[in-house]
This record gives sequence, structure tokens and C-alpha cells, in this order.
Amino acid sequence: MGVNMARKKQIWGAGNYFSIELEPNKYGIGQVISAEKSCMNSVLCAFFADTIETLEMPSADLSLISIQLTTRDLLDNHSWIVFSKGDPLDVVDLFPIDKLRKNDYIGAKIIGSAIMAELLMAYNCLTPWNDFHQPDYLDKLLVNGVNRPADALFKCD
Repeated sequence: MGVNMARKKQIWGAGNYFSIELEPNKYGIGQVISAEKSCMNSVLCAFFADTIETLEMPSADLSLISIQLTTRDLLDNHSWIVFSKGDPLDVVDLFPIDKLRKNDYIGAKIIGSAIMAELLMAYNCLTPWNDFHQPDYLDKLLVNGVNRPADALFKCD
């Protein structure tokens, strides 16, 4: 008789805060805004500049850097660990989710969850900012008014 070693999917929903491991004992923070099942089963998430060392919410306000439709795989498989819940961030003025829903998601771009983790790593100067075919790719993932960090790392060609 075999033992089923399959891991159950993590339960998550709108308002959940989750951790993104950047390095041992250093985590980035994201928040689920909404599940968008009709958009290739993606999830709308907010991502923050802040880091934590333990899976507890910081007491200060979080600094938003990106809002993206992303794949849900790292939420489902516990790589992004849900650790808190709050009211989902109101993103109506920052991301066109209502327009996308109204138009059956035509024109929606879904960014891979691993790319979003890479954005947080680069934003926190742990990996090069320009480590993509398009050197300014990560710049395009930032919300309007947010710039890459002044001390961002860059790889030499």
C-alpha cells in the first residue's frame, strides 16, 4: 500500500498576504487582489518593496511597486506562503481590471509568477535588474510613478 505524497493546494483568496522567499530569512510581500478564473485562471496581485524576516505583517504601511495578473502556480503549491489577511488593495485607479473584465480579458497580459519573484529580487538588489532579453523589462512591471531603485544591480555585457 503506497502513501500519497502529493501536497494539497494551498487555500488562498482575495485579501491574503503572501511571502515570496528572496533569500534565507528574507521575504518579499504580495497580496491577492482577486482570482481571475476567466483570464486563463490567473490571479491579480499587488507586490510591495517591503521585506520581512518572519512571516508576520509589518506595522508600517507597505510600499506598492507592481500590480499584475500572474500565474497562480506558486500560490497553489505553497512556494508563496499565505501568512495574513486584510482588505484587498483597491487597484481600480492603478490597473485596468474592470476594463479587462468588461472586454472578456482581450489584451490582458499574464506575467509568470517566477518573473514577479525575480522583480522583487532585483528590486531588493539581490539579482541584476537588466537580466532579461529586454534590459528594461522589469521597469515595465512597475506601477506608474515607481522607479527602479537607485542602487539596482546591473550585469555587464
